[in-house]
Amino acid sequence: MFDVVFHVGGINAFNDRAQAINEMIRVARPGTKIVIVDETAKLLKAFAWMPWARRLLREYSDRFVAPVTLVPAGRNEVQTHEISKGMMYCLSFRKPGVSYEQLMKQCGAEYIMAE
Repeated sequence: MFDVVFHVGGINAFNDRAQAINEMIRVARPGTKIVIVDETAKLLKAFAWMPWARRLLREYSDRFVAPVTLVPAGRNEVQTHEISKGMMYCLSFRKPGVSYEQLMKQCGAEYIMAE
């Protein structure tokens, strides 16, 4: 299990983006933050002079926005924002549950991060 799940680039091209997000959730510890970053249509429009970019925009334009609707219900702190002057999006949310750090604080124990 992972303390952080960070995915950059590629999810726009996945056949089953919901399954990919569910897998990210599955491998995350409770309380883990999950971050997904990918390009927006604005970035592809900068390459519209290239046939492949025009085709992607024409056939898959709905893919180049943060897939908020694919995040399962019950996830905490769901946020989206644009980065790189709108060329990329960032979607983040937290898997429900108590993180290891929170559990240690509740028990009064000191959490020491491994270097």
